[in-house]
Amino acid sequence: MNDGQSLERSVERWMRRKGARFTERRVRMPGLVAEWGWECDVHAVLPRPEWRGLLVAAALLGAVSLPGLALEPLLGVFMGFGAIVLGVVSMGALFASRHVWIEVKDRTDTVRRDVVLKLNGAIADVRAHPSASWVAEEAWIVTRSGFDRDAVSLARQYGIRCFVYQGHGYLQEVV
Repeated sequence: MNDGQSLERSVERWMRRKGARFTERRVRMPGLVAEWGWECDVHAVLPRPEWRGLLVAAALLGAVSLPGLALEPLLGVFMGFGAIVLGVVSMGALFASRHVWIEVKDRTDTVRRDVVLKLNGAIADVRAHPSASWVAEEAWIVTRSGFDRDAVSLARQYGIRCFVYQGHGYLQEVV
């Protein structure tokens, strides 16, 4: 038995293809309650999507300011200055990121609500620990076998996203 390592590697590769800046597997995280800590199967650092709009706005404003400079120099200068400010602000977006804790379940039976409860408890315990090196802002569960209805319902309540591995490096979110 590979203890889920094959699926963990597949999930890690999928996260990198989706733009993860950093991934690692089997990370031990400290907790207040858990004496040995908690194991995060896959930790991924993703860019924040809300910042992408600023990058687009800066590019558009910069493109519009060049013809504006030729037609009305003062307007072009103000628009160019605006593009520079937006560009600098959106450069900060390149460094803004969010941490995702991914629990990987490679099993034959469906994921039940006890897995969701354990993951939610683990994340809460790590958040409470003062020396945690990072804190999960999102939690995902990935499995090959699917989820029962109670697990999906509870995961939605906790804000945990559920995915089924479809093979060939593709994950389908359960909605």
